[in-house]
Amino acid sequence: MKRKILIACIVILAFGLISPAFAGNELTLTYSQLKTARLLRVQLDAPFVSYCLQIRQSDDTGLFTLEAPPFFVANINDRIRIGEIQDSGIFSLMLSPMGSDSDLMGFGFGENFRRIVKPSIKPVLSGMALSFANLDLIALSLVFNPDSPYGFGAIGGTSHFFAGLLLATQNDRTIAQSTHHYQVNWRQLGVGRHMVFSIFGAGADAQLADSLCISGSIFMQNAWDILLGGGTTVGWNIDVDYTTLGFRSSRKLGGFGVKLKQKSALETPVDSFFFSILAKNPANSKLAMELEYNSDTYEIPVYGGESQRRVLSYSIGASYGDYSIKAVNTTNFDKDRGKVSRTVYQISASAFQSRITLEVPLYRPIGQQCYVADMKFTMRTRHASLKMDGGKTYLEFNWEYDLDDCTVKFSIDQGRFVSASLKFVGI
Repeated sequence: MKRKILIACIVILAFGLISPAFAGNELTLTYSQLKTARLLRVQLDAPFVSYCLQIRQSDDTGLFTLEAPPFFVANINDRIRIGEIQDSGIFSLMLSPMGSDSDLMGFGFGENFRRIVKPSIKPVLSGMALSFANLDLIALSLVFNPDSPYGFGAIGGTSHFFAGLLLATQNDRTIAQSTHHYQVNWRQLGVGRHMVFSIFGAGADAQLADSLCISGSIFMQNAWDILLGGGTTVGWNIDVDYTTLGFRSSRKLGGFGVKLKQKSALETPVDSFFFSILAKNPANSKLAMELEYNSDTYEIPVYGGESQRRVLSYSIGASYGDYSIKAVNTTNFDKDRGKVSRTVYQISASAFQSRITLEVPLYRPIGQQCYVADMKFTMRTRHASLKMDGGKTYLEFNWEYDLDDCTVKFSIDQGRFVSASLKFVGI
C-alpha cells in the first residue's frame, strides 16, 4: 500500500510539472455507485504518459481502499513503451496461437502491441518494448509489476515474413497462485516456469485480375518449458476476394505447450477449422449474404475414456444496409458423450439514431421437444439503453455535455446507481 501511494504521488507531481510545458493533457474524474461499493477513479493522460487511481469504499465495512497500477504507462510515438504491455498481432499469435487470429501477412510497425487507453489495475504483462521499422525488442520485468513474468524477446520481419523468439521465466508469486492438478497432461502443461516461445511464418498476395485478389499465410509456433516439455502449433489461412464473392478459410493444428498469461491449465482446441463465404451484389452494395462454419476439436482424454469434446458451429445470415438477420447453429459434443444443440436467431436494425437487437435461442435436447429460453433484447438510443436478458431488465439513461475545456458525462440506471465523469482537456 505504501509503495502504491508513493508511486501515485510521484506520478501526480510529475503531471503537475509537465502540464504547463505540454499541451493536450487530460484529466478524467469518474464516480460510480456499484451494488456493493462506491468507486472514484482518477486518470491522468499526457502526450506520452498515463496513470490512474481508484478509491473504493465497501458498503459492508465502509473502509476506503486505494487501488492503482504498479507503474505508469508510457508510449512515445509507438516506439518506446514502458509499464503495462498488451500483446497483439504476431506477439499474441506467439503466446496463444489457438486464441488469436492467424490472418497475418507479415511484420508491421507497432502492430504487435495494443495502444493502452485505460491502464489496468492488475496488468498481466509489464516491462519495456522498443519498436523499429522491422524489429520489436521486448523485455518483461518484475520492476514494473510484481506479478509479471520476466524475460527477453524479439520479433522481426518484413511485409511478407515474420519470426520471433521469447525467453521467459514465471515468478514465484504466479506459480504459487496457479491451480495444481493431481493428474497432469504433459502436452498441455498450463503455467510453466522456464519457457521458450518461438514463431515464424510467411504470407503472400496476388492480384490475378482487376476484380480477383488472393492472399494467404502460414505459421509455426513453439511453446516449451525447458524442464518438462511442450508442443508445436501450425496454421494457415487463405482469403479470396472477388467482385461478387468472398471466401476465407483457416486451420490450426496443435494447441500444445505452456501458457504465459494464465495461472491455470486452460483447455484449448487441438484442431480448429473455419471458413466463410460472402456473396455480394455489385449493383447494390447494401445487400449481402454470408455463410460461416467453425469446428473446434479437443484432445482425447489421457487417462482412459473415449469422450472427446467437439464444438461445431455454422451460421447463415443476410443484411441490407443497417438491417440484418442471422441464424447461428451450435452443436457441442461435450465430455462423457454428452450432446447439446441450439440455434440462436439474431435480428438487428438501426433507424432514427437507435439500434435494436433481438436474440432468440432455440434449444434442442436429445429425446425431448425443442424449447425457447433466455431471450435477449437490446435497444440503444442516444441518451438511453434498454436490455432484457435472463428474465431481468436493465435500463440506463445517460447524458453528455461539452463545455469550454471539459466534457461532462452522467448516467443512472433502474437501480438508482449513478455514474458521473468529468474530463478536462489541456490542463
